[in-house]
Amino acid sequence: MSFTPCFDCHAHVYERVYGVGKTRYLPKTLAPREDWCANLQAHGVQGGVIVQVSFFGTGNSELLNALRGLDRRNFCGIAVVPIQVSENELQTLKMKGIAGVRWNLVCGTPRPDLANPQVRDFLKRLNRAGLHLQIQLEGPILGAYLRDLFPHIDRVVIDHFGLPGSHLPKDEPWIAALRDLAPSSDIWVKFSAPYRSPVDIGLYPETILEILGDIRVVWGSDWPWTQHENKHDYTETIEWAASWLKHVNPAQIERASRQLYGFEPG
Repeated sequence: MSFTPCFDCHAHVYERVYGVGKTRYLPKTLAPREDWCANLQAHGVQGGVIVQVSFFGTGNSELLNALRGLDRRNFCGIAVVPIQVSENELQTLKMKGIAGVRWNLVCGTPRPDLANPQVRDFLKRLNRAGLHLQIQLEGPILGAYLRDLFPHIDRVVIDHFGLPGSHLPKDEPWIAALRDLAPSSDIWVKFSAPYRSPVDIGLYPETILEILGDIRVVWGSDWPWTQHENKHDYTETIEWAASWLKHVNPAQIERASRQLYGFEPG
């Protein structure tokens, strides 16, 4: 059965480019909402998820502006917030269309110390607000961090196949952690951005589906492919999805996306 996406669960939209604090990368071109929505419409995609880009730091005004005017039944956002964020602020973000918050911890970014009471209190506030935690972290480090994280968080979404560092899933620490955690933990994986991993993702889609089934997997284009601009196009990302999910019922991936992000039933 071919894969036809209903939702693009990972894209970045920015009408301006500026850096907040120390930034690893600033794109040279904009990623207007109009252009992303045109891609969705051209490929029959109903909606999607706008993820806060790292160079905006914890200022979510551009993200909230992008969400304004979009149909909340089919669109939402993932914000970046400081650890000190209040529960009221989290609830306000939720009312404005935010479904979760992101920790982008790649390239040696300091990881929040899970033994720190302030970090644990933040995770409790996230749980009470009904927001999930989305993590981007390299697979060789991710596995141990997830094991420490899950006593404190209700739901985690893993970016980009978990950025594996081993060619074979059997050698990947994060996949071992996924096998152990999946039966009792609310953990999800985004099938997106294979080019961000240092190795060919090869057998990873099959292995992740074997562990999670098709009930906790979603697809994202990663548009506009920051740091990889002009190397890909939207059609190509859908073709990748079709190859990763060729044995999966598209209706199940749609249901998974609706469940994770609260999109209304079609």
